[in-house]
Amino acid sequence: MSKPCNNCNKDNNDNCCSDSDLKQDITAGYAKLCEYADKLIREKRFGHKCEEDICGKVEKLTGLIEVLESENKKRLQGQQTCLNCNSLQTLREQITSIVGVNCGLGYTDCEIDESGKEEWTLNNPRCASFEDWEKASYWFCDKLDLRLKIPAEEVCNLTLALKKEIISADILLVAKVIDQVNKLELKVSRSIDECKIDFKLLHSKVECNLDLKTYIKLIENNISFDLIRTVYENNLELKLSTEDVPQIKTPLGDFAICDISPDMDSAKEFGINPTKTIEDLMGDYN
Repeated sequence: MSKPCNNCNKDNNDNCCSDSDLKQDITAGYAKLCEYADKLIREKRFGHKCEEDICGKVEKLTGLIEVLESENKKRLQGQQTCLNCNSLQTLREQITSIVGVNCGLGYTDCEIDESGKEEWTLNNPRCASFEDWEKASYWFCDKLDLRLKIPAEEVCNLTLALKKEIISADILLVAKVIDQVNKLELKVSRSIDECKIDFKLLHSKVECNLDLKTYIKLIENNISFDLIRTVYENNLELKLSTEDVPQIKTPLGDFAICDISPDMDSAKEFGINPTKTIEDLMGDYN
């Protein structure tokens, strides 16, 4: 494996390394990763090491394979590669130093099935890198049809809050109701005196840190008593941003309610099932 490139040109890769040579190196690399995986499984199962620093070797080999795959993909697509021929040969030799020399034995071609990876990542956040979690977060939010205009880190925090049910299904329903009443141009209409009565009732029903001024502001932002009560029943808080945008306050951050209005049918596919209905929360709107 990894035979020298006899046609190497320092600056031109056109005649350097056949596609089959690179494919063989990549396949051999993945075969070695499978071998490492088997050793790690045996180590976990039987409690003794089969080889030193397997995790370090996996990390190094994975990085080399990824670079070689990227370069090979560019070659196959007729794009300009980042490595010249000599650098490409050096990369192949680094893989050979880990994998060993192939003495005529064939490798079973490894195909990676990544179907379901995003959902697995979301269910196993401690086993995922930040990069994989970020990709899965965008996939998850796209599936729920969340309209996000927030930084990547906040997308990741929001996804974690949803998956860990810090933001419960009923909170998502609150956001959905707000989205619908705004689209339908429905309004909640309460006088100041009615707001004062409702405010006292709210504090008698739930643990609530809202002051009257903020409560009235939320009503003016078209968030009804039932919606406010539901938020506090689910152990979260409401606040207003500096621009008076209603936000849900959670341990993982504050999120504008308009950012977390999902497609509830899609949400059910992820086991997100509210205890209330939209009709339960629409009573104050007309």
